[in-house]
Amino acid sequence: MLVNPPPTLHQPEIWSDQFNDFICKKASTKFEPTELVQLQLLLVEVLLVLVEVLSVMVEVLLVLVEVFLVLVEVLLVLVEVLSVMVEVLLVLVEVFLVLVEVLLVLVEVLSVMVEVLLVLVEVLLVLVEVFLVLVEVLLMLVEVLSVLVEVLLVLVEVFLVLVKVLLVLEEVLSVLGRCLIKDFELRPNVQDLLQHAFIKQIAGREKTLQKQLMELIDLNQQMGVIEKTRHERIHTKKGSNMKPHHQALDDVEDLAILEVLDENTITEHLQQRYTKDQIYTYVGDILIAVNPFHKMDLYTQQNSKMYIGAKRTANPPHIFAVADIAYQAMVSYNADQCIVISGESGAGKTESAHLLVQQLTVLGKANNRTLQEKILLVNNLVEAFGNACTVINDNSSRFGKYLEMKFTCGGTVVGAQISEYLLEKSRVIHQAAGERNFHIFYYIYAGLAERKKLAHYKLSDSKTPKYLQNEHIKLVPDIVGSAFYKEQFEAVEQCFKVIGFTLEELGSVYSILAAILNAGDIEFASVASEHQTDKSNITNMAVLESAEAPQHAMLSIYITPVGPRIRSPTLEPAPILLRGGRGTVTDVYMYYYHSPDKPGSDGLVPIMFMP
Repeated sequence: MLVNPPPTLHQPEIWSDQFNDFICKKASTKFEPTELVQLQLLLVEVLLVLVEVLSVMVEVLLVLVEVFLVLVEVLLVLVEVLSVMVEVLLVLVEVFLVLVEVLLVLVEVLSVMVEVLLVLVEVLLVLVEVFLVLVEVLLMLVEVLSVLVEVLLVLVEVFLVLVKVLLVLEEVLSVLGRCLIKDFELRPNVQDLLQHAFIKQIAGREKTLQKQLMELIDLNQQMGVIEKTRHERIHTKKGSNMKPHHQALDDVEDLAILEVLDENTITEHLQQRYTKDQIYTYVGDILIAVNPFHKMDLYTQQNSKMYIGAKRTANPPHIFAVADIAYQAMVSYNADQCIVISGESGAGKTESAHLLVQQLTVLGKANNRTLQEKILLVNNLVEAFGNACTVINDNSSRFGKYLEMKFTCGGTVVGAQISEYLLEKSRVIHQAAGERNFHIFYYIYAGLAERKKLAHYKLSDSKTPKYLQNEHIKLVPDIVGSAFYKEQFEAVEQCFKVIGFTLEELGSVYSILAAILNAGDIEFASVASEHQTDKSNITNMAVLESAEAPQHAMLSIYITPVGPRIRSPTLEPAPILLRGGRGTVTDVYMYYYHSPDKPGSDGLVPIMFMP
């Protein structure tokens, strides 16, 4: 080791001396200064070479480090690739497992297909058996056909026999024709008739013909008995059909078969059946219906079909049975039938008429559906104009109705005609306490108000018309605001359209109804004259003045039931009969006027009452 550190390059003198001393000590010789300098230079060069080598080694080391880093990165990439390969391997394993499962499923499907194939084979065997059966049936049909051919041959023979019978009948008719000759001189005598070919052919066969005639009479009698049992003639005579009075009440659907039939018995049975919701009861050919005052599931399509063509005793008493009996009798005997519905107010006459028409329409099987709708809807339309609310019935018919339905010979309904009579006309201008006017007035008021057309017909939306005034009715909430009246208005309008009314005719109907309501607001006062003739003047001319011009509902309706409209500058009367209040009847004359100076000034004005 060196005692002193070697001099630095920045101290050449010190370095030279120390180096020289060092060399001298090692060599035990002493060099010359020049030699020492050379030696130093050599050493310096060596040192520089070493430094360069060292720098190269450092660079090489750096390159090795970089190579090492690259190798590390490559190693990392290889690690990542390896991880990806591992993941891919795992995915392949999963795919392999899925393929195994799919293979198992395919194996199961294959087994199912094999089973299905076996089933199809069995079905094919069954079809083969069915085919064999069909072949057997076909053979049977061939046999049946052969039988039918034989029957046809028999029918041909029968036809030939009938032809012979017709020929015989012709001979009989010729004989009868000769016997019925009015001229005595031309009429044959007994000897001539016995010589007739038809009479002569029965010689020696008298007893055989008598026997055949007796058998024919017995057969006709038996057929007559069967015909009677088909149309059960119900009577109240005592006999095997009578039931004792003490029998259970619910067992009796026809009271005519009771031994005792009086008012108390009828009332008792009706009460007992009514408590069980059995509202229909027969008394012979009469059907008694008790109003249940609630909805009943007796008039469904299934019930309607159940009573078509059925015996009366096969089903419980029902109004559909009455319709069917009348229809079947009409078709069977080609004779008109009549059904009379009677009862107190609220007993259900209107609803019963609806049900009868409904069932008869079903039985009639109208080819035209529109005709079917017309027949069913015309009842509703007539009732809107002829029914009103009374104290005991909210839908009381205030008229008599005769409905005539027309059918073809085959039983197909082709039309209907309604005739009304005894209409309570006085109800238009006066109703008893707690009662109302005809339904149609409330319907149109609510319907026109809903369509904002009250002003068009000069009807007030705040003041109730006189004919509709009632202490229990307010215009807006009870009439204009009634949802029921609005619905009925729409239904009535639909009835008009189905029946065939045009929009113009429908507007005329509304105008007439509005005119009636407007006419009710006109007030009259009596006027004394020198001839003591009763006259009246209009006291509230404002009602007429507010309705000037032909657009007003009352003035736009020409009431000329007979003959053409009168066109004259003078007033001409067109009488209309109205019933006044308190049982009086007054002739109201509506005068038609036409002013030649004012075009379009035609109208009707009520001028005065004339008794």
